[in-house]
Amino acid sequence: MPFLVLVIGILACALVSTMLLNARMADTAYKMKTAQVELNVLNDHIETVRADVQEASSADTLAARAAELGMVPAAAPGVIDLSDSTLAGGTAAEADDAQ
Repeated sequence: MPFLVLVIGILACALVSTMLLNARMADTAYKMKTAQVELNVLNDHIETVRADVQEASSADTLAARAAELGMVPAAAPGVIDLSDSTLAGGTAAEADDAQ
């Protein structure tokens, strides 16, 4: 009789342990799924921001923004002769009045 109680006790403990382990695994799987969904949303957000930055840093966009700010393209560079403080070559940048 004590042997039968011991066997039943061991089987009951094994059953309870298995149930607890399965519940824990299900909880972990749920948390992993939630984290994966959040990661996917964040990755989509990152890609959107990267596309916005790439678009904003394109040459055409930068040129248009510079023109809105009143900036003009650089003209030909000149060379300063330090011995007599004269400028050789080069032209000043001028705004295009046709805009």
